[in-house]
Amino acid sequence: MSISPDEFKNTVTVSDGAWGTELDKVGCPAGYCREEWNLSQPDVVRKVATAYVQAGARIILTNTFGANRITLRKHQQDAQARQINRAGARISKDAAAGRALVFGSIGPSGKMVLT
Repeated sequence: MSISPDEFKNTVTVSDGAWGTELDKVGCPAGYCREEWNLSQPDVVRKVATAYVQAGARIILTNTFGANRITLRKHQQDAQARQINRAGARISKDAAAGRALVFGSIGPSGKMVLT
C-alpha cells in the first residue's frame, strides 16, 4: 500500500486496539508469552489482525510489543526473537492485504540502559 502523509491531514485515522486483551479473549493463558503465538498459533493471531482491518482500522500493529530478547528471555524464548518478529510482521501484512498499513510494535525491555 502506497500512502502519502497528506492523506492523514484533516482526517481521523483509525488504528487497531489492545492486542494483549484480544489475544487473552481468544484463549492466550495468563502469563503466557503472547508474542510466541506468532509461531505456535499464527492462525489465531491472524484472526485478531484481520478483525481489526474488518472493523475499519487503517493502521494495524504487529504482535511484537514484547518481542525483544530481554523480555523474551523471561519466557525462555529469547533465541526465537528473530523468528517471532518476522512471523508477527508477516501475519499482520497478510491480514492487512493492502487495506491497512502495518506498523511494527516495539515495547520497552524493562531494563534501564546506561550510556
